[in-house]
Amino acid sequence: MEKREKRNVSLDLLKIIGMFLIVCIHFVGYNKLIDITAEGSSNYIAMLIINAVCMLAVPCYFLISGYFLCKSRFRCKKILKIWGVTLFYSLLFLVLFTILGISLSTEKWINSIFPVLSGSYWFVSAYILLYFLFPFLNLIIHKITQKQYQVLLGILLVANCICATIFPINTIFDATSGLSIVYAIFLYLVAAYIRMYKTDSIKASKRKWIYFVLFVLFMMIQVINFYQLDPIRGQSSLTAIFANRAFSYNSIFCFIASVSLFLFFININIKNKIAKETILYFRPLLFAVYLIHSNPIVTDFLWNIINGRQYATWNVWSLVGVTLGISFLLFILCIGIEVIRKGIFYLIGRLRVFQKIDGFLTVQYNKLDAILDIDSIKKS
Repeated sequence: MEKREKRNVSLDLLKIIGMFLIVCIHFVGYNKLIDITAEGSSNYIAMLIINAVCMLAVPCYFLISGYFLCKSRFRCKKILKIWGVTLFYSLLFLVLFTILGISLSTEKWINSIFPVLSGSYWFVSAYILLYFLFPFLNLIIHKITQKQYQVLLGILLVANCICATIFPINTIFDATSGLSIVYAIFLYLVAAYIRMYKTDSIKASKRKWIYFVLFVLFMMIQVINFYQLDPIRGQSSLTAIFANRAFSYNSIFCFIASVSLFLFFININIKNKIAKETILYFRPLLFAVYLIHSNPIVTDFLWNIINGRQYATWNVWSLVGVTLGISFLLFILCIGIEVIRKGIFYLIGRLRVFQKIDGFLTVQYNKLDAILDIDSIKKS
């Protein structure tokens, strides 16, 4: 309880906001609200801004992971828990849609049975690989000097962000617009550096607003950049590449905006007890929001029912309200489903047979943890 009281939950709040933003960007993206709104209209600009803000959520999640994992120990149980919950929801929707008589392709069956290995949840696959790698990443960052660390980050910044923005036709470093393990590792190292070498030369109250201004500034630069390039996107394949890269996760503008937003939340200290307890309650439920609404089987069905395209011609405030409102309702619905799942699993876990299984598995987890024990690696 003492540790719970001292914990600064600002990054947990960023996780909650980030997951809501992920739902929002899927609403905008799957309904193609940027493409179908008239170029230059207020609706078009509003969707660009929402898209630019929402896409920061994914880099922020990797930054948060790096911030905490750089001083954590490898836990096999955590990986198996993530894998297990992912498999549960994947198989749940496979069985449910099959019972409902909905025909599914062979690809959907394979993706549902092997959700992590198939990459059907790309973030889960990337995170699990990153988790297996983090003890070795920590070995590197604890052995090198701060100057060497800065050089390493500089090289990765050029390869991941600057080249991707200035020379987007170069796909050697990353052809996925930032949806890769390479970029995830870079963000991990950035966050780890921030935690290991951050200074307190400026008061947090002033520092956080500097970061907030940087976040807004570079987010708007990204919007303006795309706004200028979008009208000429169809003129050639080259202009299309530049326009698409303007809204990529690893553009230099998105990177700086993401890090600035991340630093803004680090410098927030939430002291209100009710607010802290609320944030801590929602934190373990967030992963299911992603698993449910991003499920490959659910996705097409879900967005066809919602049909956000029908709101594209509404006035700008109504369109923004509908986008945020439906995303919020979907977010809460997924939270509710996860609460029910956790309740059922809690009751099952109290059965004697499952307690014995859990005890046996815990012993095996501890043996596997020793293989990638970060403390042992650092001492050796």
